[in-house]
Amino acid sequence: MKKWLLGIGALTLSFSLAACGGKSNSDASTTTKESTKETSAETKTEKTKVDVVDKVFYKWNDESVGGSPKVSSYAVIKNTGDTTVDVSNTKITYLNDKGEALRVTQANSMYRNLAPSVIKPGEVAYLGIDEDANDDISGLKDIKVEVAPSAFETGVNELKASKTKVLKTDDWGGSISVTGSLKNDSGKEATDIQATAGLYDKNNKFLGALFLSSDDHTVIKPKQETSIDMSVPSLPTKKVKEVDHADLKANVPNY
Repeated sequence: MKKWLLGIGALTLSFSLAACGGKSNSDASTTTKESTKETSAETKTEKTKVDVVDKVFYKWNDESVGGSPKVSSYAVIKNTGDTTVDVSNTKITYLNDKGEALRVTQANSMYRNLAPSVIKPGEVAYLGIDEDANDDISGLKDIKVEVAPSAFETGVNELKASKTKVLKTDDWGGSISVTGSLKNDSGKEATDIQATAGLYDKNNKFLGALFLSSDDHTVIKPKQETSIDMSVPSLPTKKVKEVDHADLKANVPNY
C-alpha cells in the first residue's frame, strides 16, 4: 500500500515539473520574440539618422534691393546613419527670446535652397533660406532646424567636384559666387543636378551656403565635365568679406 502511494506521489511530481518546465520555455520564447522585435525597431530607426551639425542666421539690410531688411538662415545637415536618405522634409522655425515660433518655413529643393536633397552615409547637405524680414519676425533671436529623413533606396549618381573658386566683388556693397567643375563618371546623362557650396572662413567656421539659380538647367553627358556657377541666395556684406573657401557638393538622385 505504501509503495502504491509513493508511486502516485512520484508520478504527480513528474507531471508538476513537466508543467512548470513547459510554462518556463513558453515564457522564454515570448521574451526572445519581444526582444528581437525591439532590436529590429531600434536598428530601423538608426538607419535613417541625421544631425544638424551647424547653423547660422543673419538679420541684415540688402543693398542690392534698396536696403530691404532680410533674414538669411543656413545649416549643415549630416547623414549619421547607415543608409542613403532623402532630407527634403526639412523646415526652419524662427524663434523669439522666449522660444516661441514666429514663423515656419519649409525647405524646397525645387527652389534651390536645399542641396543635395539625397545624401549617402557620412555626407552632408546644405540649407540656405533667404526671406524678407517682415514685422512677424522682427523679434527673431534664434532658429530651429528640423529634419525628417526617409530612406532612399535607389541611390544617387555622385558628381566629382574640382577647381572650386570663390569670387567676390564690391557690387551692391559686396557680392559672392562660387564656380567649379563637375564631372559625370557614370554612363548615364546627369540631369536635374543638385549642387551647393558651403562657405567657410579661414578657421573653417561655417558662414553660409550658395546654390545654383532656379533657371540653371545644366546637363552633363556620360564621362563628360562642365563648369557651374552658384550665387544664390545673397550673403550679408560683412560676411562676404570673411569667406575664405568653399566646399562644393553635387549629385543626381536616381528617381
